[in-house]
Amino acid sequence: MDSAEDQSPACALAEADGYEIPGRIGEGAYGSVHLARKAGRWFAVKCVARTADDPKGERFAREWRGVQTASRLPRIEGFAAVRDLGLAADNASFFYAMDLADDENGLPPAPGTYRPRSLSSVIDAEIALPLAECVEIGTSLPPSGAGNGDNRQ
Repeated sequence: MDSAEDQSPACALAEADGYEIPGRIGEGAYGSVHLARKAGRWFAVKCVARTADDPKGERFAREWRGVQTASRLPRIEGFAAVRDLGLAADNASFFYAMDLADDENGLPPAPGTYRPRSLSSVIDAEIALPLAECVEIGTSLPPSGAGNGDNRQ
């Protein structure tokens, strides 16, 4: 990871586990997501650390429980699976590696040019999906909250 990138303990943990992390591809409330490669295969690695705005670690613990649950779910075609996860010895940071989404331009993954194809990017490009594909996607989704112990809707 170059010096301009996130040097979080969680990303250092992923690097110690053999992931090469050439660049950041996203960021959210729970952590940063990075393009990563291990053993010649590309992944998205999310690096999560406890933060000052979560002093009791509640969001951190919820994310950790969620990713542990997701890592045990059966694989669903077309959905990114959690392939690897690691928790720091001090329980203050963790990472998880997921399947990498297709590039929105159909290009092979590359630092600096990779852009994940997402529902948001499809909507932004105003690409209408064929009805049959919409039905296939909708019927393949697990029920809301399935497997995470959270039945709120």
